[in-house]
Amino acid sequence: MSLDRKYKRLLQRHRHDVVKYWDALMGEILRRQVPAHLICIFNAPTEALSQVVAARLRASRCESLQFVFVTRARWLWGKSSWWSVAAEDVNPPPLTIDGVSGWVERMVTLGAEVGAQFDSWGAIEAESWGQWRISDPAQAPEQPRAFNLPPPTV
Repeated sequence: MSLDRKYKRLLQRHRHDVVKYWDALMGEILRRQVPAHLICIFNAPTEALSQVVAARLRASRCESLQFVFVTRARWLWGKSSWWSVAAEDVNPPPLTIDGVSGWVERMVTLGAEVGAQFDSWGAIEAESWGQWRISDPAQAPEQPRAFNLPPPTV
């Protein structure tokens, strides 16, 4: 798939950020030499689109999905809202700058194919797999601007 200009700029920014923030995001994990997974976050304008992103992420080996509805008040522009989808890639590429840059490119392309935007990434120790989210929405603490949804049925 050929990316349009918006996604090409986004990809260029993310490639730059991988190099710029490598030590901050990966330094401790690489220093301790522990296995790690990568976390990705996408923003989608609608709930339906967030479900499509989630299905694509599951198909590409990502697990431990979380959905959050975000609303922000803008001083001059009123309110804006979107759905964020976070996932954990339990089979990440080699944790090198080139490996993660290639993974980021794959994530930007995945988002572009469905009309969502890849927002950010990070690393988490593999032993913490699945512990960074609440899988049962009934156990989630009340949050005024965010809530967990059960996984979509595909």
